[in-house]
Amino acid sequence: MPSSQPASPREEAIAAPPAAERSAAPGGSERPSRAGGWLAVLVPAAAGLAIGGYQLGSPSLWRDEGYTLAVATRPPGTILAMLGHQDVVHGLYYLVMHVVVAVLGTSAVALRLPSLVAAAAAAGVTGSLGRHLWAGMRQPAPAAVGTLAGLLLAGLPLTTWYAQDARPYALASICAIGASWLLVRGTAARGGWWWAGYAAVMALLGWLSLYALLLLPAHAISLLLSGRFREDRVVARRWLIAAASACVVVAPLLLLGASQAGTLAWIQSPTMSTVYGLVFDFSGAKLLTPVIAVLACLCLWRELGARRRTGWTTAAIALPWLVLPPVVLLAASLAYPTYVERYVVFCLPAMALLAAAGLGWLWQLVSPAGAPARRRILGALLSGLILAGFTAALIGPQQTVRLTSDRPDNLRQVAAVVQAYERPGDAVVYLPWDTRVVGFAYPAPFRRLDDIGLARSPQASDTLDGTEVRAGVLTGRIAAEPRVWTVRWTDTGTSAETARVLSGLRLLRSWRIGSVLLGLYVPRAG
Repeated sequence: MPSSQPASPREEAIAAPPAAERSAAPGGSERPSRAGGWLAVLVPAAAGLAIGGYQLGSPSLWRDEGYTLAVATRPPGTILAMLGHQDVVHGLYYLVMHVVVAVLGTSAVALRLPSLVAAAAAAGVTGSLGRHLWAGMRQPAPAAVGTLAGLLLAGLPLTTWYAQDARPYALASICAIGASWLLVRGTAARGGWWWAGYAAVMALLGWLSLYALLLLPAHAISLLLSGRFREDRVVARRWLIAAASACVVVAPLLLLGASQAGTLAWIQSPTMSTVYGLVFDFSGAKLLTPVIAVLACLCLWRELGARRRTGWTTAAIALPWLVLPPVVLLAASLAYPTYVERYVVFCLPAMALLAAAGLGWLWQLVSPAGAPARRRILGALLSGLILAGFTAALIGPQQTVRLTSDRPDNLRQVAAVVQAYERPGDAVVYLPWDTRVVGFAYPAPFRRLDDIGLARSPQASDTLDGTEVRAGVLTGRIAAEPRVWTVRWTDTGTSAETARVLSGLRLLRSWRIGSVLLGLYVPRAG
């Protein structure tokens, strides 16, 4: 892909920072520009580490994190064997977490540390991309706008949630912002190494989150909006080669994942409340939704003309990225439900970029270049007021997101109850079988129970949960047990099979803990 063609004057102009950011040091160096670039990366990254790392291990692990722990502690060979039957879309993440667990252990902090680092890195790269785009439009203070974009991403509760989640979605976010950064830089570069990096990062993104490949058509729209496809055949050819290369690398995952699509049967069709939830969660707080919408619209309005002068704008890269993947998944889910909010979390940096650019344009409107001191003071006060409002509105949601009650499950408390009330010789029955994951996150008390419904272990059967015995065998085993624990979901009713299993038992005590209903039974005859 490397090319010997020189960059066009337009490309060189876009790649260079504006004069407002440059301040030549002795000898002609541009140390202030470099310092501003590092500032836009390091400040958001440090904020992301601090915000996401605060009380990192406080929320209980939930069921999906339980699967992460259970699979990551298996030998690599058994992980690969399982992927041929189940959950291949998370295969790369499980292999990465196998190394993490081997080095750092199995605590909640250790499991979530890769997500925390990825979320902090995403905030830093968002700052870098925001600065680069603002500089390309010849606007003053690009480092400030970039830093603001990164800080907005780091401060969003949804970012914190996934920074404290031992699943691959924070890692997908850093890949998405990294690919977008490489796209913008690659269009202004002479060589093809940027595009090789773009292809590699896009392939990695697909292996971490298959639906995140919707970023590719979003980038195609961005290239159209920036005029690159029309004006530069080299860029168009390089992007097509890079995109095709990424798709080829991800193709095996796509084919095998399609054969395992039955694992998505639990997803429900979206409603308008699904859309509202997405909008409110991306905004961080309901009060901020109209503010962010206004800032995004201001960014779009101001950059319509700027596109003709510079090619790349914040809106050109961020708007398709923010809108296309959720819209496509939501629309497809009307026919075949596939949409879950975590599948589009990789779009969150785009919203931060638009909001930060909107604040930058607001500053330009209130305090244009050459404005009197009174206008500059007014602009500073208005910007400060908006930022203070953002901070105040996000304090409450940031506190809430660290509570176990904000998670689907409280598996730590479930394990504590079992540990407090179990006796030697107790048995356990999972109704239905997928509730077996309840014992994966904090396994110690569950290992002391006799799992009388288990036919083959997860490792022996190359599955996530293992396989269960036939109903008749289970009924016979229950009759021989002095005490039986049952594990059920609270949001599912009592099926005919469950009622048949429990028909010979008498309830001693039950506990309702979040999504889990624990029961302790003895035979009716006793």
